[in-house]
Amino acid sequence: MVAVLEALSQRRGLGIAIGNRDEYELEQILAFTARYIANPRYTPLLIVVATCLCENYGTQLGQSQLMDELFEKLHRCVKAECAAQRNMLELVGILDATMMSSNT
Repeated sequence: MVAVLEALSQRRGLGIAIGNRDEYELEQILAFTARYIANPRYTPLLIVVATCLCENYGTQLGQSQLMDELFEKLHRCVKAECAAQRNMLELVGILDATMMSSNT
């Protein structure tokens, strides 16, 4: 799945490939994206995929309970990853301050 998404992205065909999908096809792409978006190996690509999904299907929220649940899951995963990144940056700041104070 990742290889196909990467190839589509490199050929600038991701938007076309993701567009006009039925609920079943979207379910697979959304579930995969939500599951692996926090995996550092796939994050850069899946951010592009998630953005494309939101651009193409964001206006259709509220029309399908399944799609709403999957977009909500994606939202929770991204929100949790952002919180984890914020916490790590705070820790790096504390470590930097500690290292600087011990050097003086």
